Amino acid sequence: MKRRSFSLLEILISISIAAILFGVLFSKVRDFVFLRKEIGSAEQECFERQALQIRLEDLFSNLTATEKEGEFSAPFYYKDQKIYFQAVREIDIDPSFAAKLSYTLWLDPQTKTLSLSCKTPDGSERKEILSSGVHNCSFRFFSEKEAKWEDLWPQNSKKSPSFVQIICKKKTGEIEYLIPILSSI
Repeated sequence: MKRRSFSLLEILISISIAAILFGVLFSKVRDFVFLRKEIGSAEQECFERQALQIRLEDLFSNLTATEKEGEFSAPFYYKDQKIYFQAVREIDIDPSFAAKLSYTLWLDPQTKTLSLSCKTPDGSERKEILSSGVHNCSFRFFSEKEAKWEDLWPQNSKKSPSFVQIICKKKTGEIEYLIPILSSI
């Protein structure tokens, strides 16, 4: 029996078909890797959003009123693009921070971070970065009495707002946090 060898044309056609198949396969693998990277970054951003939402809800659910000269005032006010409030922190790694603390929430324009600082009654201070890459941040407050959103919350107010809306603008878009204040003192 005589074996017939492949002609040059048959070999070229086979190589061409293989090259086309490898090209399609390579583009699909590249798309898959790119998509996987996008999904990973979206998951990370979603996790960061959830962590921030939980952290803010935890803080705002523990607001405490301040007493000055026998009068109680609300522990919450907004001034100069910063939210000032007082809350009780019962558990902390540092025992000096497991107390009634004064907090400030603001956008740090130099580092482009949404930051939270807290002070203890003895003057110790700690800064926490809640979100990075924030280019602009705005705050709104829901007044239960007026039944509308307010852009300012005065220091002399006797009550805290029912909700705080924080809108952070990042490169990826606008992120909105809606935090209920359960202890509307």
